[in-house]
Formats: sequence, C-alpha cells, structure tokens
Amino acid sequence: MSLPHMSRFALALLGLCSFAAAQPQGQAAGDAPREVMWKAPTRADWIKPCLVPWQRNFDDAFAVAEETGKPILICVNMDGEIASEHYAGIRYRTPEIAALYEPYVTVIASVYRHTPQDYTADGERIPCPRFGGVTCGEHIAIEPVLYEKYFEGERVAPRHIMIELNKEEVFDVYYAFDTASVFQTLKDGVANREVVPKRPRGSDQTLEERLTSRDNADREWVEKVFLEGDENQRMKILGGALAAGEEHSDQLLRLALMTAPRQNLAGPGVREMAWKALVEDPTIGRLPLLESALDLGLQTEDREALVDALDQLGGESTRAKTLATVQRGLMGQDESIAAKERIAELQKADRGALVRENAQLASQLESRSKDWDGKVGDGSVELRLAEAFLARALEAKPKEKATRLLYRDARDLAKKAQERGQNGWLAHAILALTADRLEIRERGNRSLELAVESMPVHAMGRATLETLRLYVRRTRWRILRSMRAEESWSADQMSKSQAAFAVLEHHPLCPEVEFGTHYDFLVYVGARFEAGQVLQRGLKAFPNSGGLHSRLRNQVLARGGQGIVNGLEETYRTMLAQPDAAPNLTWFAGYATIVAAEFQRREGEMEMAVGTYGRALELFQRNLETLPGNEASARHYMAIIRAALSRLAMEAGELQQAQTLMLESLETAPLSASALDGLGFTAVMTATTLTARLEEAGSQDLADELKAAQESLTAETRRPPAFDRPGRR
Repeated sequence: MSLPHMSRFALALLGLCSFAAAQPQGQAAGDAPREVMWKAPTRADWIKPCLVPWQRNFDDAFAVAEETGKPILICVNMDGEIASEHYAGIRYRTPEIAALYEPYVTVIASVYRHTPQDYTADGERIPCPRFGGVTCGEHIAIEPVLYEKYFEGERVAPRHIMIELNKEEVFDVYYAFDTASVFQTLKDGVANREVVPKRPRGSDQTLEERLTSRDNADREWVEKVFLEGDENQRMKILGGALAAGEEHSDQLLRLALMTAPRQNLAGPGVREMAWKALVEDPTIGRLPLLESALDLGLQTEDREALVDALDQLGGESTRAKTLATVQRGLMGQDESIAAKERIAELQKADRGALVRENAQLASQLESRSKDWDGKVGDGSVELRLAEAFLARALEAKPKEKATRLLYRDARDLAKKAQERGQNGWLAHAILALTADRLEIRERGNRSLELAVESMPVHAMGRATLETLRLYVRRTRWRILRSMRAEESWSADQMSKSQAAFAVLEHHPLCPEVEFGTHYDFLVYVGARFEAGQVLQRGLKAFPNSGGLHSRLRNQVLARGGQGIVNGLEETYRTMLAQPDAAPNLTWFAGYATIVAAEFQRREGEMEMAVGTYGRALELFQRNLETLPGNEASARHYMAIIRAALSRLAMEAGELQQAQTLMLESLETAPLSASALDGLGFTAVMTATTLTARLEEAGSQDLADELKAAQESLTAETRRPPAFDRPGRR
C-alpha cells in the first residue's frame, strides 16, 4: 500500500517562501544563548491580544499617514524563527512596547498563513490570530509589494523599516543583537515630531466621516455597525460607502451579499443594492468578490448576470475573462462525447477482464505478425497487428528504447491500414497515441479528434482508455496554454473538457491521477464547485489516495464558515463511520487531525489543540495496530505529535510534563527529531529551548536527562533547520 511521502506538510497551505532569520552574525563569549536572549512565548503570552494596530494594505497606510502626519513603520515577521516568535508572541502584546509603535502607521508583512481562509461563509473577516487586525491574506499580499519597494532584494526577519510621508526610507533595522537597540531606533525615529491630524480621529468622527476613512479601526467600526443595524441603517451605510468609492465599500458589499441569504441579517433592499452594485457596475477591484459570488448557489438568471459582469471586465482582466468563459462552458456542456449510453456501458465493464484483454492482445503480437507476413489486402490484418504492437508497448516500460520501437511499428502499420481502407476509430486512435508517445504530437491532433468522434459505444479496452486520457489532457492543456499566454479561448473548449472527463472517470481502468489532475485544473480555472464534485467521486473510487486526501483537507479548510478547523475532524469522523471505510482511513484521519491542531495553535486555542493532538495520536495508534506495515510512517507522526504536545506543555509552564513528552517523542522515532511540523518547529528546536527553561527553573537533573537524549541522536538529526543556523543571511 502506498502511503503519502513523509515530508513537511501543508506547505502550499502555509504559503512558505525563502526567508532568512535576522539573527546576529556572531555571539560574544559569555553572551546569553539565543534561547534565553529571545525568550520563546508561553501559552499565556499567545492568549494576549496583539496590541499593534495594523493597516490592511499599503495604500491604506499611506492614506492614513497623510491624514495623521505619522510616518509608516513596516514590520516583517517569520514563523518559527526564534526572534520573530519573540516579537510576535511577547513584544507586540506588551502595552509598554506597543506604545512605541503608536507614533507610526504600522503594516505587517509575513508570508505564512495562520488561518485557512480570510472570510467566513457569511463574509466576515477572520483576523490573523498571530497579528490581529488584518487577515492572513492581507499580511501575505503586502509582502511582495514591500519587497519590491523597500527590501533591497533581501528577505530577512524580524525587520523594522521606517518610511516618511515622501515615501523615502529613514531606517531599516535587522540583524540586531537585542531588542533594546531596535526599540531605541523606534524612539529616535519620531523624536520631537509634531503630528497634526487633518481630520478628526476615533470617536470624534461622524458615521459619514468614518465611512470615508482608510484607517483599519474605522473600517472595523463601520462593519460592526452595519452588521448590528436594522435594514434602514444598513442601506444608509452601504449607500454611503458606495458613493465614497469601491475602496470604502468592498467589505460591506461582501457582508451584504454573503451574510444576507444565510443569516437573514440583511433584507432584500440591502441585498438588491449590493447585487446591483456588483453586477451592474463591476470594477477590477471587485473581481475577488465577483469570484466569491460564484459559490453562492445562484439561480440561472443570477449566474448569467454575474457572468455578464465578468465579461464587462474581460477587456481589462484576463482572470475575469477566464471566469466568464469557464462559467459559460459549464452552463453549456457538450453532451456529444458524454453520451449516456457510453457511460452506461463503461459502468457495466469488468476491470479484470479489460486488464486481461490488453495482456492477451500483447501476447498475440507474434501470431498476428505471422498472419500478416507482408501480404497486401484490405488493411484489416495490418490494423490487427498495429493493435497488438500498441498493446505490447502499453504493457512495456515507457522509457526504454524498445518501447519506442514498438510505438513506431504500431504507427507505421496503422498508416498502412489506413492507406488500404481501414479508416475507423481504432486506426485514428493508434495514430494519435503513437504520435503522443513518439513526441510528434502535432501530427496526431486531427487523428485524436476523429478517434473520439467516431469511437463506438462498445469500445472500452486499454486503447479506449488511453485515447480518452489523451483527449482530456489535450483539451485541458490547450485551455491552460491559452490562459498563460493571455490568449482568447472558447467556452466550447471547456464544455468538451468536462464532457470528456465525464466519460473517462467511468472507465474501469481510469487511474487516480486523473481525478487529482482534473480537480486541480478546475480549481485553477475558478470552477471550485465542480472541482469539489470531482474530488468526492475520486475518493469514493480511490479511498487510499494520498493526493486526493491532501486536496480534501485543503478544500475543507477553504470552505469558510465557523468551526472550519473542527470541520476537518468532522469530515473524517463521518468517513470513518461508513460501513465500507478503508482500513487505512485512520492514517489520513490522523494526519488531518494534526493539521486541525496546528491551526488551533495558530488561532491561540492551545487547550483545544492539546485535545486534538491527543485524538490524532489515538488514530495513528489504531492505524499501527491494524496495519503493522505502516509502522515507520505512523511512528514518525506520533513523534511529531508528542514533540508538539511537549512545546504546548512548556509554553504552559508545565516543564516536567514537557520533558516527559519530549523524551517520549525522541524515543518514538529518533530520526524524526529534525522534521519540521506545520508551524516550523522541530523536536530538536523545542528540546533545546526546553533544556534552557529547565536550567533556568533549577531542574538540572531533568535538563541533563534531556541533554543526554539529544546527544544520543545522530549529528545530522541534531542540526537545526537551515533558516535557524547562526550566520545565515
């Protein structure tokens, strides 16, 4: 049984990129170790709110700076790096330190995601639990903007950059030896500065003034009043925001559209006003909202209006044009290739019989060669021999030279068969498939179209499967090529792609990779609803597919709504309760439960995370007992879980419990001690910090025992990850 590769998981979800830790280049003799100098946040620290008020984007920051006369302070942070953890978990949450940031208009840049998505299903913003105020999407999106303008080609963290109102840089502090020098720089940057606001601030403002403010605090206040107000109040607020421009109204539009149908918080007047603004006056800035509206389960009339709005933006945005084309293709799916009779025949076919059929064809190569022996006839003998050559090639190793020769012979014979009158679907299929395998694909395009158009309902062998796979792959490729080249393509191409896959997925020999690839394609082009349907069918056919389970986790996390992290566990709990649940489903459930626990940690729900990790441990234990062959993989993740529980105990001040859990982790899977979890920590990193904490607390015996356990690890296992090695720039 194939298990998912044991590597760092959820990287795509976390949005990691290459960052260097902004650490000192050396350390003087007698200086405190980094674990002491940059004290790791405890659980009690993380529970405290972040007190630095961030702006949502850089344009907002400059607008607020011009109104207040304050300079901008860019803060850069990195998950897992010890100094960045110290700033995010301690300094940004300490009142006297947060006060040093008050003279600035602050923005935060971090490429790491701490919540699965930025909005609930009702359109409400989900503040980042690490930084507060902004969504993860906002602190991720701002990073490349700042990198281009102010990072001078170097990504390091933590970092503080002061920008004046003329957009010139005043200071750029990183690679600092201590926090004191950083905080002194912050003080000096605004020393003797006189700030004269151009407009009232805070509670001195009227509702109308707050509606036109770019300050995040004012935005949050307006959005709260909107949700709590009655129908008349909401219409007044939304109308005022729309009059002020899209930079002031987009989040209110999202709330009006998303919240109204689900919670009845907005009446038809508010929703009609929002819908009219969205579809009758679409703008590029509202494209993300238009895309979100596609997932609302719209009636045909509303969906067509939305597609028309996307069409209006098509001249300015290739993404809008793509979404419109995709939706038109989905609404007008071509049924010519997806005939119900063909699918019905495929559903009745026996997988084993089809496998044996191709093997029998391959074994008939020699006998069919004797039948032919160069005789000239109507081409039927050549076609039968070409079919045998193709079957043998499909059974052979694809990279070998002999396999290429088999395809060449099949192609030559199919050509001869055509010349002598055999011009049916099989001849075209052989020409198309051999052109693909011999990398002369353009020569097979017309043959592929003809093979699919003329394929009889009863055709269902290996040649049929490979022809359908090639057709689906080619239709997707043409769409993607046009998208990447920003060229026009037709909705008919999308219709054909969907219809072809509808046939392919019912073929008894269809491999799991086709479900994953088509799911990715649909997500890429913006057809998320249809992608979800493909994923459900794929998991039913291939319950042990690591790739499909990975997509399922990401899909659940991206759905939105309250309790989305719990949705991961609930999804797998439901699957495990099915009478035909696969034995290895406990492995995938355990993995998903780890992901849920890590998101709970990011959201500051430490107590919940402890319980979730415990359930993940039980699932892997069950998997190990049921499938002993999974021992290495199961023990790897059990070790990661125990290391995570050790860190949580350490952050809670339960040092003895933390030491016990860490020893269990190192004993469970010693080689996994250097493996990063989803938050960027390894068991070695936690053990090093924990040892320092134990020594500080006077528990030298426990510290020595933990040191001895670490020293028993291999030298390579004890090495910190590349980003945490001293001297790295």
